[in-house]
Amino acid sequence: MLGGFTQRRVPPQVAALVSVALVTAAFVVQLPDQRAVRSVESRLDDLAGAARVVQRNAQPGDGVVFLPSRYRAAALAYPNAFTGVHDLALAQTPIEAANLRGRDRSRAATRTTMLAAERIWVIGRPGLRIGSNEGGATNEREVLRQNFTQVSRARVHGLEIALYIRKPASSGKR
Repeated sequence: MLGGFTQRRVPPQVAALVSVALVTAAFVVQLPDQRAVRSVESRLDDLAGAARVVQRNAQPGDGVVFLPSRYRAAALAYPNAFTGVHDLALAQTPIEAANLRGRDRSRAATRTTMLAAERIWVIGRPGLRIGSNEGGATNEREVLRQNFTQVSRARVHGLEIALYIRKPASSGKR
């Protein structure tokens, strides 16, 4: 007896039941916030959606470029969606480069690989906007503008995916 009070022991089953009830209540209270954080709308862009567009529509041998290259994350996160699609600006995979993004080709080498392609998927910001400090993307966009025609485009949350096909070669006759 302590100070006139008697100490009672809580049966272990009751303690376990109270613990489970508290953990369950905490989980239920946080569930709406957890669902919101995991939704596409909570992210800046929908890389999975971009990968699905390519997966559903790409043909074997198609190329892909990312404007800017940080959107390569779509191919890195969803590699099965890009099976048979060649990253035209990638010189070394992340494993070969021993980093998380790989290593890009030089601008000249990227131009050469793009010009060898007939169909190129482009994944980038809406409107395929690029920043003034994104030189590689500027190079790739210029190659597309001069040598390819956009034939389709799709938008997913925060991203645009466009398909370009090679312009017919001019015969030089007039």
